[in-house]
Amino acid sequence: MAKRVSVKAKAYKSDGLSRYCAKCNYSNICSLNMRRMCTYRFVEGYTKGYARAKKDIKEKTLKKG
Repeated sequence: MAKRVSVKAKAYKSDGLSRYCAKCNYSNICSLNMRRMCTYRFVEGYTKGYARAKKDIKEKTLKKG
């Protein structure tokens, strides 16, 4: 049986894999608070995108059937 992982846990794992920090304008002066803000925004966007994709898939399957 596969272990279920929450969307938030997936988002935090994906945030750790992000390469955007290297391209960020504030990378040289990034404080802990800025890093937390970036992480919070990334997780928020990830969960919204996941919900939207799930909704779109559901709509497509309903149109077919």
